[in-house]
Amino acid sequence: MKKTLIAYYSLTGTTKTLAGKIHKHFPDSDLYEITVSDDVYPTDMYEIADVDERIKQKKTWPKISQLPDIQQYTKIIIGGPVWGDNVPSPIISFLNEIQNYQGNIDEFHTDVGQIRHYEDNFRRYLGNLKVDAFFDANSDSLDYWFEQQTAR
Repeated sequence: MKKTLIAYYSLTGTTKTLAGKIHKHFPDSDLYEITVSDDVYPTDMYEIADVDERIKQKKTWPKISQLPDIQQYTKIIIGGPVWGDNVPSPIISFLNEIQNYQGNIDEFHTDVGQIRHYEDNFRRYLGNLKVDAFFDANSDSLDYWFEQQTAR
């Protein structure tokens, strides 16, 4: 039986809302929220980007919430916000944790227009993983993306 994991990180709730819509579209899916300790990021939105950049420079990836058994899934759909044209550290932590995963991976992201190099930046952190499809919530049609998902 094909089973899908929708794993997402959301700071403000925007990505969480989209993850919920995707979860409803895939009846065989489980929803997993990637979380980090409350003390990783400040509450000020503008300071978050600076803190996240320091995390990336030092490669001190935040510890994330307990993962489900990812080997039970034939597909993982990973979602998160775009921060300054880059991948948030909790998503990088998740990618690091699933390096032995052999199934299909798709990606979705929410943004405020800072995505020029986002997909390239995301690919930099994939390691042994390969993404089949990207979905930009601000410019792509969700219905079209669902059609493409169903066809694969």
